[in-house]
Amino acid sequence: MGDEELKREILDLFLVQATAAKTEIADINAATRRCVAHRLVGSARAVGAFAIAACAAELEAAPNSEELAQRLPRLIDEMKLFVSQHVNGG
Repeated sequence: MGDEELKREILDLFLVQATAAKTEIADINAATRRCVAHRLVGSARAVGAFAIAACAAELEAAPNSEELAQRLPRLIDEMKLFVSQHVNGG
């Protein structure tokens, strides 16, 4: 609807959630990892972070995958860097 301030606020909220998920995923059991990944899928899709959403969906389906548990935090870091460079005018 063209409200740039609202878009920015939603993106900031997603980044807070994604950063928390990044921390949680490394140190939790498979059942909890599945829940964290599930929460991230929808919100990532909503802000257009489709690589994060896809990885989180894969992790939700395979919560014991260490490869996915390592890839997701890297994708989150890449998005944070992108946002800091392109959205924040860096």
